[in-house]
Amino acid sequence: MNKKRVKFWIILSTVFLLAMYFLISVNADSIFIDYGGSEETGGSSGGYEEGFFGSEEAPPEIPSQPSSGGGVPLKGFTIDKNLIHIKIKQGETKRELLEIINTGHYDLDINITPEEHLRKLMLISEEYFSLFSGKSKVIFIDFFAKENEIPDAYAGRIFVEGDGVKKVINVIIEVTEKEPLFDLIVNVLPEKVGRGKNVKANIKILNLGDLENVDVFLHYSIRDLEGNELTFKEESIAIVDKLDITRELKVPEDVPFGKYMFYTKVSYNDVTAVSTDLFEVVEKPPITGSDIFGKLIFYLILIILTLGVSIVIVLIVRHFKEE
Repeated sequence: MNKKRVKFWIILSTVFLLAMYFLISVNADSIFIDYGGSEETGGSSGGYEEGFFGSEEAPPEIPSQPSSGGGVPLKGFTIDKNLIHIKIKQGETKRELLEIINTGHYDLDINITPEEHLRKLMLISEEYFSLFSGKSKVIFIDFFAKENEIPDAYAGRIFVEGDGVKKVINVIIEVTEKEPLFDLIVNVLPEKVGRGKNVKANIKILNLGDLENVDVFLHYSIRDLEGNELTFKEESIAIVDKLDITRELKVPEDVPFGKYMFYTKVSYNDVTAVSTDLFEVVEKPPITGSDIFGKLIFYLILIILTLGVSIVIVLIVRHFKEE
């Protein structure tokens, strides 16, 4: 083997190694193993359709009140919750407690106002009252659904205002059938994802009726906490007694950071079941076990390629010296 041929093979091997390193580095995400993809047991899935709707900008932050010299705000109050997530059946009533504490120097006139479309599902014990400095008050919020209320997940906000200070309580009310044919449970894992990434959810469907081997219509979507649908998928799926599946949706690139719903709805004829779970869109989501394992595989491939090309170069050089 002449020197020109040896140089040719060494150069070719080096170029091949550099090219593979560049391609894998650019497309690193594509080789990360994903163990949270779509899985299902106990049924078969039909086709699905996917849609996307633009999202509205998040409401602006309300500036905090200036503090006095001692660090205590001149005007301010706290509430013991910023989210109420409740499930009720048709014809059922449930009560939630809301505690408000005046943390400022001055007495406050408090105004509690739910969004108008939520009023048909709740009753607030007192919407207007005065709260002395340093005092607290517990408000009763009764949630109810009429016998003929359409089963669905109703989302909205309750505004709590006091002399220029404003706070928001996000509300999700899941209304279910009085005598449901299906029980639906959705759990999002992980609970924090980045923009443009997939949010995955485990969906469990239990057949509570006498029907066997039925085809149900499954709708699942990402919604903001005002109930606006951002993206969705739909499919027809068969169920015997129970179904445990994993589904995922891509988080839009332009959504504001914050809390969102993974909304699921199962329909069969005129019977429906709904379930929701919350997740958060963050700038830097936490690293998961699958991410770490994927990166290990990525670097292992690089090491194997490097060793392989290095061995080829060594063998060529040895062969040349022996000749």
